Amino acid sequence: SLTVSRAINITMIYSIASMGLGILLMMSGLLSLSTGTFIGLGTYIAGNLLKLLDVPFIFYLAAVVVAGIVLGIVVGVISLRARGINLLIITLALSYIMYSLFILPNPFTGGPNGLTGVPYPTLAFFFQTNRETMYFVVLAVLFVLASSQVFKVRNVLVVGNRNLLKEEVVAQSGIQIGDNLLSLSDAELKKRLEKNRYIEYIGHEFDYRGTLTLRINERLGMGVVNAYGRYYVLDASGVVLECTGSQFPDTVAGPA
Repeated sequence: SLTVSRAINITMIYSIASMGLGILLMMSGLLSLSTGTFIGLGTYIAGNLLKLLDVPFIFYLAAVVVAGIVLGIVVGVISLRARGINLLIITLALSYIMYSLFILPNPFTGGPNGLTGVPYPTLAFFFQTNRETMYFVVLAVLFVLASSQVFKVRNVLVVGNRNLLKEEVVAQSGIQIGDNLLSLSDAELKKRLEKNRYIEYIGHEFDYRGTLTLRINERLGMGVVNAYGRYYVLDASGVVLECTGSQFPDTVAGPA
């Protein structure tokens, strides 16, 4: 049955997975289905070290980070030139392979029953944790990471603009230097930017240096329609970009 304790555990696990996937997607633009593999491998490594060694928590954490880096390099080499659906297929296959290995009867993972008898770690060399204190530790780590400089916007680039200035697009997006990326909704960005009918929002990317790249398609006025004495500017697809009233528009590009 789903107890409160188990519900909290599951919520935290999915929160960590979501944040890891978000960091990968925002900073590299790549979508991977092997996030669970990294979490599983790190968990089993930490669990086995906790059973074998009585050392401070920081050493377990360092071992998990190193294992994650090594696995990340392996996955990176395998999928070096893969993008889009190909990357999803490769990472999905990796997840399935690792899952099959995890559930095999073995002392490292404990097989289908999982690893048992794992003690809680010692923090700061003397503080022995338990289930309740680990909840607060994980929550504190998630909060610090979410509010850290990792997700701060330090620079904004615009790709796809022709006549519109970068400053106009950035101002339309409402993004400010120093904003936390986790507070930015893709749907909200699209809504803000496309209030300007000349902008079609494509997406955004975020790299490890804090640079947010807005990708847009700038619609160009390719034709004019006069209806009831009012002029309407249309793009190549027939989308109405603006109404200039009784004055003939001077923003029409014409055939390329």
